[in-house]
Amino acid sequence: MKTKKIIEELKLMIPIVSFICFVFCSCSSQNQFATNSKNKKINTEFSGNNGLFIDQRDGKVYKWVRIGTQIWLAENLTFKVDSGCIAYKYKEKNVKKYGFLYNGITAQEVCPIGWHLPTKNEFEMLHNFVGNNHYEAFMAFKKKEDYGFNTLNAGLYHKESNEFRRYWYIPRSRVDEFWSSTLVSIDSVGVKYYATLTINYFRKIAIVGVSGSNSENEFLPIRCIKDN
Repeated sequence: MKTKKIIEELKLMIPIVSFICFVFCSCSSQNQFATNSKNKKINTEFSGNNGLFIDQRDGKVYKWVRIGTQIWLAENLTFKVDSGCIAYKYKEKNVKKYGFLYNGITAQEVCPIGWHLPTKNEFEMLHNFVGNNHYEAFMAFKKKEDYGFNTLNAGLYHKESNEFRRYWYIPRSRVDEFWSSTLVSIDSVGVKYYATLTINYFRKIAIVGVSGSNSENEFLPIRCIKDN
C-alpha cells in the first residue's frame, strides 16, 4: 500500500515538473537567443558601412565606420598600457568618452591586432575624402559630416610642463590632434617628428602635417585604421 501511494504521488508531480522545465528551458532559450542576436551585431566580416569591433585584449567594444576605401575606428582608443599613456587630468572617467592620451612612441604599438596607427598618407586620404581643401575638411569634421569619423576634443598632455589642455592658449583655439606613424624631418638638423592630423578651430583648417610635437613629451589621442 505504501509503495502504491508513493507512485500515485509521483504521478501527480509530473505536470508540475514539466511546467517548471518548460519555464526554465524557455527562459534559457530566450537568453541564448538574446545573446546570439547581440553577437550578430559584431560584424567580424566588416561588410557594410559600419559595425562593432571587440578588442580581444580587454573586451572593449568599439564602433567602426567605412570612409571611402578605409575602415576606421569611430572612437579614440582606450587600451591601457603600463607606460606611455595617461587619462586626461588623471581622471579615469574621462577615458570612456575621450580615450587615453599616448606619447608618440607608445602610440606606434598600441592598436589591436588587425589594426594599425595610420600613416601620414592614410590621414591625407581621409582628409581629401571628407573635403576638397583644408577649410572644407575642417567644416566636415566640425559639423560631424565626416562619414562617422566623429572627432572629439580629447585634449593633450605635455609631460615636461605637466600640463593638460584642450585649447591652444585661448578658449576658441580648440585643436583636435591625432598621432600618425610617419616620421617627418622639419629642420636642417634632421630632427624627425611624427606627423599628425590636426583640426584647428581657430584657423578653421584641418591639415595633415607636423606640429613639432615631441614624441616622448607630447601625449595625444589615437585612432586606429584597419589593415588592408
